[in-house]
Amino acid sequence: MIKKSIFLTPLLLLGGESFIEFQSFIANNAIPLKNIASDWSGKYQSPKKHFKVLEFSDLQIGYKDQNFSISYIIKSDLFIKASKDFSDLLYTVKQSQDLQTNRVYDLSLKLEGFVVQGLKYGQKIYNYKKDSLEISVKGFVSVLKGEFLQYADIKGFAVASDKNTYSFNADMEYYYSKNYFYDLTVKKPSAIGYSGDISINTRFKNYSFNLICENLVGYLFWKNAPYSDVHLKSNNTKIENGEKKYNPTVYGYEGKRSLKEKISPKITSTLSYNNDFYKISLSNLHYKSINLPFITIEKPAKNYTLSLQYETSFKTMTISIKNKRFSFFIGAENPNLKINRSFHLGFSFFHPF
Repeated sequence: MIKKSIFLTPLLLLGGESFIEFQSFIANNAIPLKNIASDWSGKYQSPKKHFKVLEFSDLQIGYKDQNFSISYIIKSDLFIKASKDFSDLLYTVKQSQDLQTNRVYDLSLKLEGFVVQGLKYGQKIYNYKKDSLEISVKGFVSVLKGEFLQYADIKGFAVASDKNTYSFNADMEYYYSKNYFYDLTVKKPSAIGYSGDISINTRFKNYSFNLICENLVGYLFWKNAPYSDVHLKSNNTKIENGEKKYNPTVYGYEGKRSLKEKISPKITSTLSYNNDFYKISLSNLHYKSINLPFITIEKPAKNYTLSLQYETSFKTMTISIKNKRFSFFIGAENPNLKINRSFHLGFSFFHPF
């Protein structure tokens, strides 16, 4: 008992709290989530310009107080941006529908994804308070270990010669832990890396502005990453009964090499107005070429706060409840899973020392 008290004394003096936080967001703009990794059945909405898939997941377990924080983290990011033609052709073939004769399909696709774990340290680096104005700046540094890699750049085209037949030619640069484009068994690579974040919080009377820059700088250094630098060529026939005959060829280079992967920044800005009755916030998350604007309305009650959030790009509606020690939120584009194309989930728990 004495040993335990001595061990906990430094943390007790700091007056901070242990915490666990988890959040995940996944969305696409074409197909129900429940079918996107399988047969692409369900209601299909052809994209206006590009087929987009986003996935962010983040788990943190650690300790924090007003001045610093330290935590163990697990993060995964996935970004897919493909041409409208790529999406249309994939859906048509998977559903054994008639092709548009003589249509030329653009097969452009970019894929970036990773899973990492590591340690994250945060420190308040600036604090200003005078009258009604408050400004605080925090910096964060993470040391990372890469666990899973997906990086692809595809350029090519396909041509439908009749309603059942198409051919394609494409060039692909691909780094991976698992090859999802054709059958090839490889040893998974690993990586070490780092990232740096910064958050700026300002408050003036009833107004506040927050800016969070995640991965403002960040890289993963993959060692012996499997890669394919290949040309894909195929004459594929779609039989009337839905069966498909394939005649693909793959040629080029396969091997292993080092890869320096830049971790793309995520920048979230929020402008809020707050009074005793409600809080309203206008926000935007920018990642690569995608913006996710959203509006949040919070209503405080006696011991908790309820909020409703609407994200406009993927039309995700999220509801949440929180108090001083716990929060939970869940959201989706549509409560009907057969047609829903986005999902948002998260929780947090805090325990004071």
